[in-house]
Amino acid sequence: EMFMKRPSSKLYPEYYIVINKPIDFREISKKIKHKEYTSLGDLMSDIELLVNNACHFNQEDSQIHTDALKLREIAHKVYDQIKSTWGTPPHDFSSAPMNILEKTGE
Repeated sequence: EMFMKRPSSKLYPEYYIVINKPIDFREISKKIKHKEYTSLGDLMSDIELLVNNACHFNQEDSQIHTDALKLREIAHKVYDQIKSTWGTPPHDFSSAPMNILEKTGE
C-alpha cells in the first residue's frame, strides 16, 4: 500500500507540514484515467514528485526511501524504453502498452 495512498494525516501530521505537494499513485491513476496529463513527461514529473516526497520525508536508511529510489529507477527505465521504441513519447496513453513493465525485467 506504500505509495498508493498518502500517509495518514492523523498518524503523520508532520508529513503535511514538511511536504508541500503530497501525491500518491491513486491520484496519478485518476489523472491518467481523466486524461489530465498532456505528455508522458508530465506523468514522469508526478512520479518524480512522489519519489522526492518519499525521500525528503523518510530517512535514507529506511525501506520507504530505498523503495522510492527503486521506483524512480524503474520509471526511468520504462520511460527510456518508450522513447527508444516510439521516439517521441505518446501523448495518448491509450496507445501505450500496459505490459511494458514486463519488458523491463522488473
